[in-house]
Amino acid sequence: MKRPNVVCSLLILLAACASEPEVLVCTDGARECGGACIDTSSDPRHCGGCGVSCQAGDACENGLCILDCGSLDRCDSGCADLSLDPANCGACGTACSAGEVCGDGQCGLSCPEGLTECGASCRALSEDRLNCGACGNACAEGEICSDGGCALSCQPGLTICDDVCRDILTDTRHCGACGESCGTGEACIDGSCTLTCPEEQTACNGACVDVLTDAAHCGACGEACGVDGRCRDGVCELFCSSGLEACGGACRDISADPNNCGACGVVCAAGEVCSFGACNLACETQLTPCGGSCRDLSTDRSNCGACGFACAAGEVCTAGACLLSCQAGLTECGGTCRDLASDASHCGACGSACAAGEVCAAGVCAVECPTALAECGGTCRDLDSDASHCGACGNACAAGERCAGGQCEVSCQAGLNECGGQCRDLATDRSHCGACGVACAAGEICTAGVCALSCQVGLTDCGGICRDLATDVLACGACGTTCALTETCASGLCCASGFDNCGGACTDVTSDAANCGGCGIACGAAQVCNAGTCSNPVGAVVIIGHDYFASPPAQDLVLANAILDVTQLSGTVDVVAYIEHADLAGEWARSRSIIETRAGIVGRSITVTEASSAAAVATQLPSAEVLYIPEQELAFIGDLTPVGLALEPDIAAFLARGGVVVMSDYSTLRMHELLRSAVGTVPQEAFALNPITTVPASTDPITVGVTTYVGASATLSFGGVPAGGTALLVDASGRPVVFRIDF
Repeated sequence: MKRPNVVCSLLILLAACASEPEVLVCTDGARECGGACIDTSSDPRHCGGCGVSCQAGDACENGLCILDCGSLDRCDSGCADLSLDPANCGACGTACSAGEVCGDGQCGLSCPEGLTECGASCRALSEDRLNCGACGNACAEGEICSDGGCALSCQPGLTICDDVCRDILTDTRHCGACGESCGTGEACIDGSCTLTCPEEQTACNGACVDVLTDAAHCGACGEACGVDGRCRDGVCELFCSSGLEACGGACRDISADPNNCGACGVVCAAGEVCSFGACNLACETQLTPCGGSCRDLSTDRSNCGACGFACAAGEVCTAGACLLSCQAGLTECGGTCRDLASDASHCGACGSACAAGEVCAAGVCAVECPTALAECGGTCRDLDSDASHCGACGNACAAGERCAGGQCEVSCQAGLNECGGQCRDLATDRSHCGACGVACAAGEICTAGVCALSCQVGLTDCGGICRDLATDVLACGACGTTCALTETCASGLCCASGFDNCGGACTDVTSDAANCGGCGIACGAAQVCNAGTCSNPVGAVVIIGHDYFASPPAQDLVLANAILDVTQLSGTVDVVAYIEHADLAGEWARSRSIIETRAGIVGRSITVTEASSAAAVATQLPSAEVLYIPEQELAFIGDLTPVGLALEPDIAAFLARGGVVVMSDYSTLRMHELLRSAVGTVPQEAFALNPITTVPASTDPITVGVTTYVGASATLSFGGVPAGGTALLVDASGRPVVFRIDF
């Protein structure tokens, strides 16, 4: 949209102009003709005055229409080739006599060598476009005669590619050579494809990046910030992922790090581990913390069944209950351990007492004791092993001791070992793990005689730190698997922010209709998933009062967001573009470049299908998500009304299933016709087209990243929006420049 007279056309439709038209001031000798500044000394449409048009083939020189002969000479009879014209041979008006021909500007009876007589003129059949190879054989427009044959003629610097003259120094489809096409976002410069980036970005390794924020190219290409770094204003700084804190120049998991538990610098005591940000004694399954030690309440004599519940001397803990324990060779009789081989009250069996004066020897009552036994109080005793008579009758060993070789010594039950005068379980004792005196380090427990890190249920030892493999970005799914800075750990799988692990695949639960708000939560057949909630689809028409023949980056972002960032879209964005009356090489080509370049920057996949008729739009619309209608600049008044009427049922169905219609450069009467006939609604009156300061007025996805900017020349603002519409960007007076109507 480059013609200033479109304003008045639009204002006639909208009933009134809201401001006085600007006065056109022409300079450099130009005159105002029909609303434009014209040089009447050279313009063949206004030669010498407005509306004075020269005839076809005439040129305007000094305000006069004259015959334009190009490389020929202008004679009274018209344009003439003085080297060949028999009526103007060598000079205007010099005619050859009857029977003579004109060759090389000389009249003669025959043509010079190398020329052929064609109708009284001498012609070079090898190069004459009107007589190429033979008299009267004229070459077509755009062709030359070369060696007697017609061939395509290209200007200097151009090359024939597919029967078309191409500038291989600048043509993106034939860059450097025919058929060498540049990729998306690349330009052809001096015959080489070169990445072209927006003004605020830099080309690094074949990609456009913002060196002010890109952690892999911070401040300059290749300057990486490292695993725990991010880029801010072109300078690397420490940045910790969610769940980590910066402690002493490194990222730490304060929920599990024993040296930074709950906060940086908080160190857990010896024997403790950090669990969920708090220091606690950690014990393996089947063990219980009791007074700073992990105890098995089913077998521990000092903590039998419960912490602190100790069994009496001679008892053992079995299945959490204290039971009498007799040393080898003794038998429990009525709650007391008895030696049936020597006990006169229980000789050979519990309750079998010897008669007065008898002793029990080898389980048999006898009158005297056998050799190596001594009679003590009527009972035969082995003074080498009897704990009640150790070394001498009546010399009893203390509780927990045994008699060996007539000497009392510490006696430990089965499974315990004597360490420094105490019985220790070398399989579980943290101070004597595997051997007396071998102590486990802080945060470790003794398991099967080996010191090992103790992690709570659900956590895994990863290099000496307990990690939750389901959520930890430094150990996601397995120790050592680190997620990227922009990812989270979702049930053991590294996914982009906002995605969840659904069946082993990263899924956007904010927009996936099969997993809406969470894995397995499916929306109804006619519903869409929007921000993690199932809802009926909402279609929209977005009206943009901007021209995109030339525009600033912020204005370009508005168009790209309208096409790409609608919240109901996910995955590939399928776009149908109606271009039947669009300026294909100008505004449409630039609009498409804006959209596809932005898609590459944000990592969105996009397909754009061009439709050159209403029928083509109707065919493509059922599989599309966006219908884009750029300015139909080449349409005449009335051309687009039947198009809108033909598409009305298709667009209604498209909007009903959540489709989005985007119209840019709305400021023409033709676009107004199309909207009214297709949708049945139009905006209120428009104001004059000027460069307008444009301000975001909504948090709609279309305004994401858009700051205040001055719209390009021919920006249009409206007096208001139809019912149900929302202003997204407004001018300094609050009038909408971009708005959306929901359906």
